[in-house]
Amino acid sequence: MREKSNSFAKNVSGFAFASLITKLLGYARDALLVAVFGGGALTDAYYAAFRLVNVFRRTVGEGAINAAFIPLLEKERAKSDENAKAFFSSVWTIILSGSAALALAGIIFRRPLVRIFTGGFAASPEQLELTALLTALLMPHLIFVNAAALLQAALNAARRFFAPALAPAVFSLSVIACLLFLRAGLASSLSPAREMIILAAVASASGLAQLAILAPMIIKEGYCLGLSAPGRAMNGTQALALAIPAAAALAQDQLSMLINTIYASFLAPGSITAIYNSARIVQFPVSLFAASAAAVSLPELSRMAANSADKRLNVATLEHAFKITALIMLPAAVGLVFLNLPISRALFEHGHFTYQQSRPFCSYLSVCRPSEPIK
Repeated sequence: MREKSNSFAKNVSGFAFASLITKLLGYARDALLVAVFGGGALTDAYYAAFRLVNVFRRTVGEGAINAAFIPLLEKERAKSDENAKAFFSSVWTIILSGSAALALAGIIFRRPLVRIFTGGFAASPEQLELTALLTALLMPHLIFVNAAALLQAALNAARRFFAPALAPAVFSLSVIACLLFLRAGLASSLSPAREMIILAAVASASGLAQLAILAPMIIKEGYCLGLSAPGRAMNGTQALALAIPAAAALAQDQLSMLINTIYASFLAPGSITAIYNSARIVQFPVSLFAASAAAVSLPELSRMAANSADKRLNVATLEHAFKITALIMLPAAVGLVFLNLPISRALFEHGHFTYQQSRPFCSYLSVCRPSEPIK
């Protein structure tokens, strides 16, 4: 039992270390973005478009499907490796085709989506149109990231945690490289709005690079990235059915953020950016420690369930994950409550991001939304 506990802690620490690198790069990406563009109407347009894409990514791809996929994959592997490979292929086909359909629908209906979820932008037609364009550019990212998330889940089931957890850093590195390019003045002939369009295109394409990094790893594990025939692909519908409760749970968090975005679109320019940055700060310890414990414990619990292992081992593994999470999360929550302004100033108050935008959220958003033209 002690050996298993040490192995669990080692896997959690490895996953958390990779996540720490990814999150630090994510902070650098977000801080550099507001340093280059400021915390106004332009960044609001980008983050509003990103939020629309993120709702589908988090509920359909990275969260819900994977929560159901790993237990079912372990169940199929308990039967035979061939069963596991066939099941992976069917889910892979469904994820790719479903994500492509969602992305295409998002591109076609980008304007109605933006009008519904950022109604406050109606006062600025330029901002509304820019948000719709950024949404269309970011939608292909949904296909790449959902596919990459499935590969990461399969690799986690194979007890490979560090490298898959590090792969999402490609997104931050790509955006950082683009922002440094823009900050160096190498695109000075372009307007800020056109620079933001370039940034969205780079961010979208980075998902393909992430997928390319994970593909050789999954092939090495014996899986095939070819598409299943439509009839065989239906075997993956069980994963989709079991993912509905997980999607409903994840949707609460994402929908609350989307509702915040709707309200913030009617407030002062920079409000959506403020919500996004504050959520990133709060989610940092959650995604770093709680997600690490969950990602490591899920394959272990699934393997034990598939092999009818002693239920006491399941309880012990789950209890260990809760203890590791609580040890970090409780002090982090207290620290964020009392140190919110110093943390915000230290992390984001650089370049064009000013003290006015670092002030407590309630005072910063206490005015109605004045017009701010998109340049």
